[in-house]
Amino acid sequence: MELGKRISQIIKDNSELKDLFLFALVTILFHFLYWGTDMNAWLFWPFNNEVYSFFTSLTYKGTVFLSNIFFTTPFDAVDSSIKFYNITASGAKEFFSTMEIVKDCSGVKQLLQLFMIMLVVPNKFWKRMIYFLCASVVVLLFSRA
Repeated sequence: MELGKRISQIIKDNSELKDLFLFALVTILFHFLYWGTDMNAWLFWPFNNEVYSFFTSLTYKGTVFLSNIFFTTPFDAVDSSIKFYNITASGAKEFFSTMEIVKDCSGVKQLLQLFMIMLVVPNKFWKRMIYFLCASVVVLLFSRA
Protein backbone atom coordinates (compact mmCIF):
# COMPACT_ATOMS: atom_id res chain seq x y z
CA MET A 1 0.00 0.00 0.00
CA GLU A 2 2.89 2.33 0.76
CA LEU A 3 4.22 1.93 -2.81
CA GLY A 4 0.86 2.93 -4.32
CA LYS A 5 0.72 6.09 -2.18
CA ARG A 6 4.29 6.93 -3.09
CA ILE A 7 3.65 6.52 -6.84
CA SER A 8 0.49 8.62 -6.52
CA GLN A 9 2.44 11.38 -4.76
CA ILE A 10 5.20 11.33 -7.41
CA ILE A 11 2.60 11.70 -10.17
CA LYS A 12 0.89 14.58 -8.34
CA ASP A 13 4.21 16.38 -7.80
CA ASN A 14 5.51 15.91 -11.35
CA SER A 15 3.34 17.44 -14.08
CA GLU A 16 5.25 15.68 -16.89
CA LEU A 17 4.51 12.28 -15.38
CA LYS A 18 0.91 13.32 -14.85
CA ASP A 19 0.62 14.28 -18.53
CA LEU A 20 2.29 11.05 -19.63
CA PHE A 21 -0.05 9.01 -17.44
CA LEU A 22 -3.08 10.89 -18.81
CA PHE A 23 -1.88 10.35 -22.40
CA ALA A 24 -1.35 6.61 -21.81
CA LEU A 25 -4.73 6.25 -20.11
CA VAL A 26 -6.62 8.04 -22.91
CA THR A 27 -4.73 6.06 -25.57
CA ILE A 28 -5.50 2.71 -23.95
CA LEU A 29 -9.15 3.57 -23.33
CA PHE A 30 -9.53 4.90 -26.87
CA HIS A 31 -8.13 1.70 -28.37
CA PHE A 32 -10.50 -0.46 -26.35
CA LEU A 33 -13.41 1.77 -27.34
CA TYR A 34 -12.38 1.94 -31.02
CA TRP A 35 -11.77 -1.76 -31.56
CA GLY A 36 -14.38 -3.05 -29.13
CA THR A 37 -17.39 -1.03 -30.28
CA ASP A 38 -16.84 -0.60 -34.03
CA MET A 39 -16.70 3.14 -33.48
CA ASN A 40 -16.68 3.96 -37.20
CA ALA A 41 -20.06 2.33 -37.71
CA TRP A 42 -21.84 4.44 -35.10
CA LEU A 43 -19.78 7.62 -35.52
CA PHE A 44 -19.87 7.97 -39.32
CA TRP A 45 -22.75 5.56 -39.99
CA PRO A 46 -24.46 7.10 -43.04
CA PHE A 47 -21.22 8.54 -44.44
CA ASN A 48 -18.68 5.85 -43.51
CA ASN A 49 -17.49 5.21 -47.09
CA GLU A 50 -17.38 8.91 -47.95
CA VAL A 51 -15.33 9.78 -44.85
CA TYR A 52 -12.80 7.03 -45.52
CA SER A 53 -12.63 7.82 -49.24
CA PHE A 54 -11.96 11.49 -48.50
CA PHE A 55 -9.22 10.82 -45.94
CA THR A 56 -7.66 8.02 -48.00
CA SER A 57 -7.46 10.38 -50.98
CA LEU A 58 -6.00 13.13 -48.81
CA THR A 59 -3.41 10.78 -47.33
CA TYR A 60 -2.54 9.43 -50.78
CA LYS A 61 -1.95 12.94 -52.15
CA GLY A 62 0.24 13.77 -49.15
CA THR A 63 2.19 10.55 -49.63
CA VAL A 64 2.81 11.31 -53.30
CA PHE A 65 3.90 14.84 -52.36
CA LEU A 66 6.37 13.60 -49.73
CA SER A 67 7.59 10.80 -52.02
CA ASN A 68 8.47 13.37 -54.68
CA ILE A 69 10.53 15.25 -52.11
CA PHE A 70 12.30 12.41 -50.30
CA PHE A 71 12.61 9.48 -52.73
CA THR A 72 15.25 9.43 -55.44
CA THR A 73 13.87 6.22 -56.94
CA PRO A 74 11.43 6.88 -59.79
CA PHE A 75 7.81 5.86 -59.29
CA ASP A 76 4.40 5.97 -60.89
CA ALA A 77 1.43 7.20 -58.84
CA VAL A 78 -1.60 5.24 -60.02
CA ASP A 79 -5.04 5.15 -58.34
CA SER A 80 -4.20 4.80 -54.65
CA SER A 81 -0.80 3.15 -55.06
CA ILE A 82 2.77 4.18 -55.73
CA LYS A 83 4.77 1.77 -57.89
CA PHE A 84 8.55 2.04 -57.68
CA TYR A 85 10.66 1.01 -60.62
CA ASN A 86 14.14 0.93 -62.12
CA ILE A 87 14.94 1.56 -65.74
CA THR A 88 16.51 -1.50 -67.38
CA ALA A 89 19.29 -1.36 -69.97
CA SER A 90 16.69 -1.64 -72.72
CA GLY A 91 14.81 1.39 -71.35
CA ALA A 92 11.86 -0.54 -69.93
CA LYS A 93 10.42 0.00 -66.47
CA GLU A 94 11.11 -2.83 -64.06
CA PHE A 95 8.71 -2.51 -61.09
CA PHE A 96 10.11 -3.81 -57.83
CA SER A 97 7.83 -2.47 -55.11
CA THR A 98 4.34 -1.12 -54.61
CA MET A 99 2.98 0.97 -51.77
CA GLU A 100 -0.81 1.23 -51.55
CA ILE A 101 -2.83 3.57 -49.39
CA VAL A 102 -5.84 1.69 -48.07
CA LYS A 103 -8.65 2.91 -45.82
CA ASP A 104 -6.88 1.62 -42.70
CA CYS A 105 -3.99 3.96 -43.54
CA SER A 106 -6.25 6.98 -43.99
CA GLY A 107 -5.51 8.51 -40.59
CA VAL A 108 -9.13 8.56 -39.39
CA LYS A 109 -8.38 6.49 -36.28
CA GLN A 110 -5.33 8.60 -35.48
CA LEU A 111 -7.30 11.84 -35.88
CA LEU A 112 -10.02 10.56 -33.56
CA GLN A 113 -7.42 9.55 -31.00
CA LEU A 114 -5.72 12.93 -31.27
CA PHE A 115 -9.07 14.67 -30.81
CA MET A 116 -9.80 12.62 -27.67
CA ILE A 117 -6.40 13.51 -26.25
CA MET A 118 -6.96 17.20 -27.02
CA LEU A 119 -10.29 17.08 -25.17
CA VAL A 120 -8.68 15.95 -21.90
CA VAL A 121 -5.53 18.06 -22.01
CA PRO A 122 -5.81 20.98 -19.60
CA ASN A 123 -5.60 24.23 -21.59
CA LYS A 124 -7.92 26.79 -23.14
CA PHE A 125 -10.28 25.22 -25.66
CA TRP A 126 -9.27 27.46 -28.57
CA LYS A 127 -5.59 26.65 -28.02
CA ARG A 128 -6.33 22.93 -27.99
CA MET A 129 -8.23 23.24 -31.27
CA ILE A 130 -5.33 25.13 -32.88
CA TYR A 131 -2.98 22.35 -31.70
CA PHE A 132 -5.44 19.78 -33.05
CA LEU A 133 -5.59 21.42 -36.48
CA CYS A 134 -1.80 21.71 -36.75
CA ALA A 135 -1.25 18.17 -35.51
CA SER A 136 -3.92 16.89 -37.93
CA VAL A 137 -1.83 18.06 -40.87
CA VAL A 138 1.14 16.12 -39.51
CA VAL A 139 -0.97 13.02 -38.85
CA LEU A 140 -2.44 13.05 -42.36
CA LEU A 141 0.97 13.49 -43.97
CA PHE A 142 2.54 10.66 -42.00
CA SER A 143 -0.35 8.25 -41.38
CA ARG A 144 0.59 5.69 -44.00
CA ALA A 145 2.36 3.49 -41.44
